[in-house]
Amino acid sequence: MRRNDRGLILLDALVGMLIVGLLLGVLAVSLSHQRNAATLMETQRRLDRLAEDVLTDLQAGRRPAAPTWDTEVDPTFSIVALPDAAPGDGWQWAEVTARHERRKASVVGAVPVSSLTPFGGTP
Repeated sequence: MRRNDRGLILLDALVGMLIVGLLLGVLAVSLSHQRNAATLMETQRRLDRLAEDVLTDLQAGRRPAAPTWDTEVDPTFSIVALPDAAPGDGWQWAEVTARHERRKASVVGAVPVSSLTPFGGTP
């Protein structure tokens, strides 16, 4: 082996290590973004479920329970009676919105008017 060949082999090894390091950096950033996206999707699914549970409680004539999560800030929900045409006698359309930090989920459904009275619905 000539002296110049050893220098080229060392240069090839250094370039290879540089490429591997760059790929590891890209992989680390991708994993971080994937983890953040998974957390946001989980929060959105939980908010969807909360809004649906509150609407179901209202439809069954039960008072919705205050939500508690294992986070620093518990989610909140609001119930708004919609002024649209009533779906039937004694029923009214309502929108339930669940919020947590900057995310929210809403569902609309028919509920008994008596369930809306404590939340500002018409008696």
